[in-house]
Amino acid sequence: MPRRLSVVAAVAAAMVTVTIAPALAVSGGTGSYGFAAKLTADGRACSGALVAPAWVITAASCFPENADGGSPAKDTTVVVGRSDLSTTNGVVAHVSTLVPDAGHTVMLAKLDKAATDIAPVTLTSAAPVAGTTVRLAGFGRTATEWLPNLLHTNTFTVGTVDAAQLVLQSPDSDACKGDAGAPAFQEVDGKSVLVGVTTSSLQHGCVGVEQPQQGTTEVRADTLAAWIGQQTAPQQISCTPATVWSQRDDGLLWKYVHNGPGDGSISWVTPTASVGSGWLGHLLAGPDGVVYDIHKNTGTADPNPDGTLKRWVWTGTKWTGGGKVGSSWQRYFTPEYVNRITVDSQGRIFAIDTTGALRMYAWNNTTGTFDNPGGEVLGTGWAQYNSITAAGDGVLYARNPAGNLYRYQYSVATRTWLQRAELVGSGWQKFSEIFSPGGDVLYGRFFPTTSNAKLLWFRRDDRTDTWIEATGKVVGSGWNTQLHVAADPSACAPSN
Repeated sequence: MPRRLSVVAAVAAAMVTVTIAPALAVSGGTGSYGFAAKLTADGRACSGALVAPAWVITAASCFPENADGGSPAKDTTVVVGRSDLSTTNGVVAHVSTLVPDAGHTVMLAKLDKAATDIAPVTLTSAAPVAGTTVRLAGFGRTATEWLPNLLHTNTFTVGTVDAAQLVLQSPDSDACKGDAGAPAFQEVDGKSVLVGVTTSSLQHGCVGVEQPQQGTTEVRADTLAAWIGQQTAPQQISCTPATVWSQRDDGLLWKYVHNGPGDGSISWVTPTASVGSGWLGHLLAGPDGVVYDIHKNTGTADPNPDGTLKRWVWTGTKWTGGGKVGSSWQRYFTPEYVNRITVDSQGRIFAIDTTGALRMYAWNNTTGTFDNPGGEVLGTGWAQYNSITAAGDGVLYARNPAGNLYRYQYSVATRTWLQRAELVGSGWQKFSEIFSPGGDVLYGRFFPTTSNAKLLWFRRDDRTDTWIEATGKVVGSGWNTQLHVAADPSACAPSN
């Protein structure tokens, strides 16, 4: 029986004809190339290649509902580093973001979990040469199997090459259904160098296909290399000076400004006087000068009972507002709940309730109320975390008592989680409080001695879900008289 390499289609079998069809598969021998990926969504599957720790390239036809990219319309699972799908090797992740190329022929899929232990395929800017030999690797059908569990590979000869595409030829092989997005590559000095990304095939030699003609079409990878590099580079952020509110033990509120939230530089505007008194409860900082006071009653002259939620706005020179917008929030005074509430860059309050549910409270400026005063439940099981910190639009960092820190990202637009419980650090139990100016930047208050408190700065590297400063950068000291500290959560945001 001739060896065949199969490529899995991203479209239904009814759409495959004897002409070139989108999303295919390859039959041939098995192989072990860690960068090879299988993508599965709603019963359809494609192949792809890891091009950066958290990015896989595949065919755009694998995501027909997302021609313009964005959050995937269908939950998509990616397996990478596992040539035998029946094993538990490698990484299993979900797609959080899709980015199409200008021609909408290929798609970059960002993973919610970085495959840091797997070497990505090497990119090149060199054009392929007709007549050279390349290898194709995919999880699609073979000459005899409809749903193979093994990565299959085979060699091809580069045929015609034009400005954007190349055609691969082999006497007895083609890409088949399931291999759409499969990488074509060459071995150069012990490295696998990406040559093309499979977009269509005549499926010669694939199971269930009687096709005398042969040919597998690839997008030239050298034309994509610069674009891939731009898209997979570390996320850049832009920051304005971050307002940092310091609530002291004596109830006075102080306003600091950190001029270096984006790079952790030690540059502060230090106040000479407080901007408020009676702040004995728990403050929550929002964007645009908004500060919530989970109020603690100050005495018989105070008409507001414990747990009253008051919403203030700092204009730059004075406070406005201060009206009651909620009640019975006093649980967030207690050591158990004090760090289980936060505000994101869009001004939404996220809080863990007594049942362990995560609730979101979205403020409506038009009505002057929360859209849902009882909060929208986003998930359960959050009692496992003793701290949550919003660090962007729907971005949450959750810490458990063991000190493990996990990243979540929630899309309010699609009502889905783009990232869930991705472990991004350990040892975070040392921080009495974690807060953020947005942009995946975190501050942690750390008490190395009882008489001093250091403020440490961290910024996430989104390529690897690790920290640019692994152990944090000290940006301040003497933060030991504070009851609570919080920053404007919209000071930093992604800039690309």
